[in-house]
Amino acid sequence: MGRLCKAMFFLTVLAISACSNNPSSPNGDNATPPTLPDLSNLSIALPQNAPADIQLMIFAANSLTGTGMAYLNFVTATQPTLVDGKWVWQYSKDGLTITLTATEQSDSLDWQLNLDGTEPSSGTQFNNWTAMTGTSTADGLNGYLTIYEVNSANAAGNATWTADAQGNANIDLTAGDLQVQGTGNADASGSLVVFQAGVKIFESSWTSAGGSWTSYDPTTGAPVDSDTWVN
Repeated sequence: MGRLCKAMFFLTVLAISACSNNPSSPNGDNATPPTLPDLSNLSIALPQNAPADIQLMIFAANSLTGTGMAYLNFVTATQPTLVDGKWVWQYSKDGLTITLTATEQSDSLDWQLNLDGTEPSSGTQFNNWTAMTGTSTADGLNGYLTIYEVNSANAAGNATWTADAQGNANIDLTAGDLQVQGTGNADASGSLVVFQAGVKIFESSWTSAGGSWTSYDPTTGAPVDSDTWVN
């Protein structure tokens, strides 16, 4: 479990590192901003009474998109403007400017999140760095995004999600040689599977009544430990 927790902690560090005016339109004032992706679909709900190690791993998996979601929450609280056919949201505070630009396609939305200035807590300086890019369906329920290494165009991680209006979601996160597959459902059931270099090293599934988990040897893939819990 120790090696797995270290691997999941890497996801958390990776996520942390990734880290107006009234709408106007040449078509008139009635232009409606597009539906932005709902990144809460990328969060796996913590199962009740799950062991601490399970909760830590789920927290780490969620953290891959957590910082990006926080940035999106800040910037989308502002009113967007329509500039040259693109919707632009912008939020500035304490020397950091967050800009979200979205371009509507026929049945989807292409978007990117940029940071410019100095991040106040870490002192990291950005020069219009592209932190995230993505494509989502018109309803925001399905999509794909890429998180980039700090001040780099190199991808640090990717995430794909599919969801429905009832609150059921499937996610697939990758970072380096780690892959995390998860489900979260409206009935409080869910699952988490972790692969390292293509080898399954952990899996867990649960319902509202309880759940189980199994860890595997990262070299052979053989089961190493397992347990259950009851809510």
